[in-house]
Amino acid sequence: MFLERRKIYHYNFYILLFVRLVSSIGDRVSPIALTFAVMKLDHPVMAIGLVFSIKTIATVMFVIIGGILSDRISRKKILIVADFVRFVSQGLTALFFLYHLQNIALLLCLQFVSGAAQGFFRPASVALLADIVDKDHLQKANAMINISETLPTVLGASIAAVLISVFGYAGAIAFDSISFAISCLSLSFLQIPNINEFPESVIFAKSF
Repeated sequence: MFLERRKIYHYNFYILLFVRLVSSIGDRVSPIALTFAVMKLDHPVMAIGLVFSIKTIATVMFVIIGGILSDRISRKKILIVADFVRFVSQGLTALFFLYHLQNIALLLCLQFVSGAAQGFFRPASVALLADIVDKDHLQKANAMINISETLPTVLGASIAAVLISVFGYAGAIAFDSISFAISCLSLSFLQIPNINEFPESVIFAKSF
């Protein structure tokens, strides 16, 4: 029974690690592709400022609400919904550039929605880690998560350059959308342990 419980902790953590890695790769590719794509619009300098500002504002606005909700409803559901919303919004953004639309208001709405979903995702993801990792190993688990998010930061520009050269700006943004679809699907396999069923003495990784 103990080994079976420990397997579940390992299983959940590595799913979350994979999700953060995949999402981070998309997150590093998208801004680069988006910058070059926006340069094709009318008034590109103003458009770039607005697009990135609106997304950041949305994230800041909703991260507090996301933190409150993550203490009240299923964190797994919050993550899945947030990734699904980002999958749709970034997919529509890719179509926006694929069809060479010039409606900046529509683009701003899509990025606001994407930023808002990111605001919900972040606190729920942090809180979920504490649910699936014993507190004695939380620091080490956080370090692994941070490494998984640092690698895409280093490689993001190279990956973006390859994707843009092969698939164009819309294709690179579509890659970001697909990364959220993969993340959403992966999160559905999480098996969140019941606190009463898995006491603190049952830890996530004695073999860490």
